Amino acid sequence: MDPKRKSIQKYFTSSLPKWALALIVIGIIMVLGGFSSRDGIGIALFGILLAGLGGFGIYNYTQVPSDQQIDKWTEEDLQNLGQRALNKTGIDQSEIVGEPVTITGPSFKAGGPLWKVGKDRRLRFSKVEAAVINFAQNQLVVYSCTVDIVSGNTLKESTDEYFYRDVVSVSTKTLDRQISLGKGTDGTDVRVSDGEYFTLTTSGGTSVEVFLQSPEIGKKLGGEMPATDAERAIQTIRKMLREKKGAVAGV
Repeated sequence: MDPKRKSIQKYFTSSLPKWALALIVIGIIMVLGGFSSRDGIGIALFGILLAGLGGFGIYNYTQVPSDQQIDKWTEEDLQNLGQRALNKTGIDQSEIVGEPVTITGPSFKAGGPLWKVGKDRRLRFSKVEAAVINFAQNQLVVYSCTVDIVSGNTLKESTDEYFYRDVVSVSTKTLDRQISLGKGTDGTDVRVSDGEYFTLTTSGGTSVEVFLQSPEIGKKLGGEMPATDAERAIQTIRKMLREKKGAVAGV
């Protein structure tokens, strides 16, 4: 794992090392005991060594990326999806007739994400679900995946194409879907429902669906869910649909 990914992993998993605190306490006791006895210089020196090791453990714990750095690295990973979407869907940049739209939200699919409440009280997640929507001449071309920012891997990839005339709805909806947040302190599975989703539905019943947020998750995890830019993306898609369907109707 490269240094960047190790730093991201430390951000989500680092916790105050109890062993370091224990070494510091033991070291201090040995130093005080050693210096209080006539022949305890060796014990005192060993205590200093133990306390030093404990101090290094505490220092290492504090060397984690800032919330802003994690946001920057996450954005970089998501920006890389633009070219990957073109490659995976087999279309060329010259075939695109509008700016692509990317819908994102935390991924709670198999395995679930790591999470952390930042200093700004905002929740950050290690796995991001994304749908990149490109606009071709006659159809929407959709690339969906889950980005694991800890490993840098792109998972659960899929591609779809939908003719503009077949798209009947694009919106955000509150859906009753069980979402597992992992094991609680008592060992039981923590679940929530009533999440907000981006949905794009066609006349054939097929759809694109991306989880966006849920106030329930924020309450259970003790932080605020990240803001979503889904509404702006929806307006962009609707504008393109109106233009394309209008052009077809006018022919």
